[in-house]
Amino acid sequence: ELIAGLDAEAAMELLRPVVAMMAREVRRFDGTILRTLGDGIKAVFGAPRAQEGHAVLACQAALAMQAASATMPSAPRIRIGIHSGEVVAGALDTGSAVEQEAQGMTVHLASRIEQLAEPGGTCISRDSRTLVGAYCNTTPLGPQVLRGIPQPIEVYRLIGLRPAIASEQFRGSELVALRGRSMELETLQAALLAAEQGNGSVIAVSGTAGMGKSRLCFEFSEWCRKRQVRVLEARGHVFGHATPLQPVLEMLRAFLGISPFDAPVIAYGTIARRLLGLDPGFAADLPMLCDFLGGP
Repeated sequence: ELIAGLDAEAAMELLRPVVAMMAREVRRFDGTILRTLGDGIKAVFGAPRAQEGHAVLACQAALAMQAASATMPSAPRIRIGIHSGEVVAGALDTGSAVEQEAQGMTVHLASRIEQLAEPGGTCISRDSRTLVGAYCNTTPLGPQVLRGIPQPIEVYRLIGLRPAIASEQFRGSELVALRGRSMELETLQAALLAAEQGNGSVIAVSGTAGMGKSRLCFEFSEWCRKRQVRVLEARGHVFGHATPLQPVLEMLRAFLGISPFDAPVIAYGTIARRLLGLDPGFAADLPMLCDFLGGP
């Protein structure tokens, strides 16, 4: 509709910056662009190489696209659809070039879900929401009948990222017993006991996707809480250099007891009480800290 009355060059000038912006945000969050269309893109996260948190990365990219689109003058409002599932991915030799490609019903479902989104909105499937429920806020849109799909699909509207409470992904579910991680858990427990004696440390936990790093941290955090040790949680996002200060922001919010959704005047009062209760000398630092945390 936007380009109906335009010639080819004018249409390209209108759409090219938007498509370039979307491609830029996909790459920013380590996605792979499979194809650029005249008025959109087809992208995949977690293939052709495995990525931890691929669904979260896709949602972060979608939110970044919508935010960037809103600031572009005269830019059309974009629609995004996200679905998670199995694909056949790899290099496709077209004869003139070798391109990355992904095939399967997952790809078609994502396309159909995109068509459900309102301009300026992002829709995700239930399969995607299952993977990102602890990290993203969504609202249900109910079962939707999609063209060419025999069964209705549960669809959700993507709202934004949640404050980082990593433990929430384990609460309310029946966890299997933790096995094969006793040595790692004892290492963390010994480090806390040493810290209580004045010997602090920083510990990195590394491993391939799905090895149970988050579960190990959850079990250690629960052990700390049982000992009346206060636990502050912040998430180092899986593609951290796109949002380098996010863990610092989340740690400070947890320490101060505020949420990014608090009204500014309420957040300011909470920060002031917490900070000045520690030391009245922090009054001079209050404006800078509030600005850093996104408040007035």
